Amino acid sequence: MNKSGGRTRRTPDQVVRLVKLGKRYQWPKGVSGNPSGRPATQTLVKACREVLNQEVPGTEGLTFAEANARGLADKALEGDMRAAAELADRVEGRPTQSRDLQVTELARRFESTSRDELIHYAETGQLPQGVSNGLEEA
Repeated sequence: MNKSGGRTRRTPDQVVRLVKLGKRYQWPKGVSGNPSGRPATQTLVKACREVLNQEVPGTEGLTFAEANARGLADKALEGDMRAAAELADRVEGRPTQSRDLQVTELARRFESTSRDELIHYAETGQLPQGVSNGLEEA
């Protein structure tokens, strides 16, 4: 086995020849190799939408989607919190997750600390004068 992990080294002439050969098979600028692009929806998604839009047999104009929504609403009225949450998520969207960041005295102090004080802290590990790290027992 050679130093390059089993691959043979190519000469500069071979590299130039391979690059020219590769360029011959490239798409011209501005021309897509996939003009139709990726399909907008997958097959399963399309099939589910079609089924949900179909009328439930034995009903007058009630689609599977409407029947499903009514079923969720009925369960929610009976006290099923998962059904109520599902309905709310579908209608109003899922609530955004918020994260509370607690600004401590130490963080506020560092925001107003001079460059020299920060360098001193980095070199010595000692906090700026008059600041506690919040870990001391009260």
